[in-house]
Amino acid sequence: MKTLPSTIHSLLKPWVVAGLILPLPCIADVDSEDDGGWAKEFRIGAMTSLNLTARFSTHGNFATSSGSPGPTGSSGANHLYDDGFVRVDGTGNTGGVTSLWGYNSASQYNSANQTLTYHSTSSYSTTGETKVDGTLNPGFDMAYGGKLVQWQRLSLSWEMGFQWQNLGFTDDHPLTAVAQRTVHQFSTGGIVVPQAPYSGPTSGLGPVIGDVATALPTEMGRLGKVTGTRKVEGSLYLFRIGPKLNFTLFPRVGLGVGAGPAVGYLDGKYDYNERLTFVDGSQSSSSGSHGSSDVVFGGYAGATLHFFVQKDADIYLGAQFMSLGHQDFGANGREARVDMSQGLQVMAGVHWPF
Repeated sequence: MKTLPSTIHSLLKPWVVAGLILPLPCIADVDSEDDGGWAKEFRIGAMTSLNLTARFSTHGNFATSSGSPGPTGSSGANHLYDDGFVRVDGTGNTGGVTSLWGYNSASQYNSANQTLTYHSTSSYSTTGETKVDGTLNPGFDMAYGGKLVQWQRLSLSWEMGFQWQNLGFTDDHPLTAVAQRTVHQFSTGGIVVPQAPYSGPTSGLGPVIGDVATALPTEMGRLGKVTGTRKVEGSLYLFRIGPKLNFTLFPRVGLGVGAGPAVGYLDGKYDYNERLTFVDGSQSSSSGSHGSSDVVFGGYAGATLHFFVQKDADIYLGAQFMSLGHQDFGANGREARVDMSQGLQVMAGVHWPF
């Protein structure tokens, strides 16, 4: 058997392993395993990625997505709160009263003063970090290559490939928050206030309350709990090229190993949908989205086993280490860093030497 040229060794140096993605084909047609009768090869299959992680980081002061508490001291305005609402009814709040109001908790009603008190979270601060694993989403693997040199049961070839992978990471760990809340008060005007929770009609009929809000001192340092989800979802499009050594192990089994550089394009977004809940049961929501895309560079090293099933066709199973660095998603204190530096891919499909 001939000695492999030194240039081949340099192509397969360990630094290439710090690269990216590729499943690697392998062998000659078993009917021509010694003379290397095939010159080209093509494969297509499914794949998934393991050992990809995302570190979610939430630090700062955040506004909420809840409705506006509205103005104080004036009639005919809509008011939305964490624990209820006072809105303009179908009569336009004739006489400075409205039937379109509601509240959530009995603690909001002061029967002695005949008032209802409402709260609206204007902002809250929280901090936390969580590391989560990626979900096992399916992907697509395809490669094409050709033989360069044949040494009996060993051959050297080249291969270029394409992969698509859908990535997903979800953080649902609760966080502790400290909130600042606007406080408004409304007069019930001596009516019999229905038991909480209550939501009135828009007709102008039924229990009515005054529609003018009175401002009370802002509530500072209110503790709450943030629940919900923070997600990163995206698609990775990967192109790779490199050398590959093919071994005929047994009459119906072959092995291919290879490594090389790769370049990818990761396109995705950071979504958050959170709910801030206080001890009194009132709630405020916060949601939004930030998109991000970037080109990533790295390398791969992998191996595939090929099992002959019929002439000029076999089934392959492969595993591949890939390193693509990281990409950041999110903004303004809500961020996630997707780590693709130690990924492991598993793939399977059909391979045709020709």
